[in-house]
Parts: sequence; C-alpha cells; structure tokens
Amino acid sequence: MRSALASPKEYREFAAQCLGWAARAKHEQHKNMMLGMADHWMQAAREMERAGTRGRVASTEHPVSEPRRL
Repeated sequence: MRSALASPKEYREFAAQCLGWAARAKHEQHKNMMLGMADHWMQAAREMERAGTRGRVASTEHPVSEPRRL
C-alpha cells in the first residue's frame, strides 16, 4: 500500500502522466479531462511548495488521489 504522503515532484509526475494521456486521447472530451487533471496536479504541487509541506494541501483544496495506471 502506498503512503498517503506525496511530494511536489510526485504530483508533477502525475501531471506529466495526464498530459501523456491527453496527447493520446481519441476524443476531445477525454483530452480536456486529462488536461484539467494535469492542471489540478500542478496546482497542488505549487500549493504544497508554497505551504512548505509534504503530503498536505491548503484546507480549501480537496484531497487528491494518485492517478490510475492504464
């Protein structure tokens, strides 16, 4: 089982995965969904860095889970 703690680097890796899936998407809706998820991961990474935390985001943000591997 994976630890709930993640780092900004891991969040950026999740974003990169989403960008890769967006590039391969056959439908515009799926592409846009993956781009949105990539943006969310990048925002979470930046927020974590601003807060100087590991594994926590600001209370205004929703908790996020690791993307599924396809």
